[in-house]
Amino acid sequence: MFKGLLKHIKFGNTYGAVEHQSSEGQNSIRLLLLKKKQTAFEIEKSTLLNEIQQVVNSTSKSQHLFLTINNNQVLSKIIPKELSNAKAVKISYTNIIINDFYYDILQLEQHTYVAICRKEVVDILLKSYQKFQINIIGFSLGNSSLKNLLPFIESGEFQTGNTKFSTNKGKLTSLVSYKSNIKKQYPINGLNISNSEMLGLASTIGYFSGLDSTNTNYRQENESLLKGYIQNNIFINGLKLGLGILLTTLLINFFLFNYYTERNVALSQSTKLGQVTKEKFLKLNEGLLHKKKLAHQIVNLSSSKIAYYLDQIGISLPTTATLKTLMYQPILKKVENQKKLLLDEHIIIVKGISLNSDDYSKWINDLEAMDWVKSIEIINYGLQKSKKTSFHIKVVMQ
Repeated sequence: MFKGLLKHIKFGNTYGAVEHQSSEGQNSIRLLLLKKKQTAFEIEKSTLLNEIQQVVNSTSKSQHLFLTINNNQVLSKIIPKELSNAKAVKISYTNIIINDFYYDILQLEQHTYVAICRKEVVDILLKSYQKFQINIIGFSLGNSSLKNLLPFIESGEFQTGNTKFSTNKGKLTSLVSYKSNIKKQYPINGLNISNSEMLGLASTIGYFSGLDSTNTNYRQENESLLKGYIQNNIFINGLKLGLGILLTTLLINFFLFNYYTERNVALSQSTKLGQVTKEKFLKLNEGLLHKKKLAHQIVNLSSSKIAYYLDQIGISLPTTATLKTLMYQPILKKVENQKKLLLDEHIIIVKGISLNSDDYSKWINDLEAMDWVKSIEIINYGLQKSKKTSFHIKVVMQ
């Protein structure tokens, strides 16, 4: 539980990865965002982009990303089994100056996979993300992050965007270059992952699980990127927390001052009033306090949750439907003087017109699947003129 809390503080609920890839001479960026819900991941967004600016527009300002460089700037080779990193690089690329390159090594069952990229290329790419204020928390080269998937996939043959690889009993047995325009889907730990998303998922699992890759020469660079992100994140969250505590303290002081002021006025006047007048005053005061409390609850809920719930209803609404009424906590009874205002709590009333019954049914199912929805009651669904169907539903919140 404590580890989970630390991860939430560091990374929040959304984990992200970007893969820079090449296909037929064209460079692209695959963005994958995974939402952490309890003990499982769900795909929040998967999209193919052309430039880093589009990554900015597709993610929140605070979103962190793990970078996989798998384009034509990365060179890779398969050599006979070699456990020494330095020897593996030297055998693969005899004429390079190792200090000018970052390398990543992946051990197969009988071979060794070596991926290299010029440090200058990687550093320029990291600076480009930094320029757009995108939080890169680490990077990997080529297909080396595939080792993170081994505990979650069965023996068989799989593909990434540019590679075909095979596994047997938790070990990589082969890894070959392979390009295909055919999209394949693989069930991995409850997720339906396409071949173009494999490396994004692998790198996400790597940093979520805290797996430490010792087969690289850029471990310190990755540690520095992660440390910088965590320090900045702690500072921002600490600032938000401090402002929240300050505002909460001021709000509490205000209500205490208001409460004791009203009590003092009420007590002072009660000594001057007769019993009948005193009873009327106390009754009015009770009603006032009830209304203040009710208004306070509504404001608090609106600012924290209700705006989100109403947004979700609006966003999920199909294009074939039109909203006419969206009412939060409708009044149960007619408003009368000197009587408490009774609201139908935890209820949202939605009325509108639907042009497609299938879209309407799917929308109802989508609403029922939302974690904040307890149930949905269909009050009315009737055909009008011009094939329009009016609907009236009651959304019961958790």
